[in-house]
Amino acid sequence: MGRMWEEEQNLSEYLVDGLHLNGRGYAIVFEELMKSISEHYPELHYDNLQSVFVYFDLVERDPANYRTLVTKRDAFEKA
Repeated sequence: MGRMWEEEQNLSEYLVDGLHLNGRGYAIVFEELMKSISEHYPELHYDNLQSVFVYFDLVERDPANYRTLVTKRDAFEKA
């Protein structure tokens, strides 16, 4: 039980119940996933996608046109 128990205890700071990730565990997964996406699929990185809905400040600047502005867009379509 020695080494395996120690390794399991080391992971406990990343797991809620020994199986499911906690906030720290998800942060590591997120960072590694973003690195992989940036390296292998940069066009899919969130910095390179348009938002599905326009930012609120654009709606606020043109309230008469809000219905057009709040129409859902395709995140993968180039603006």
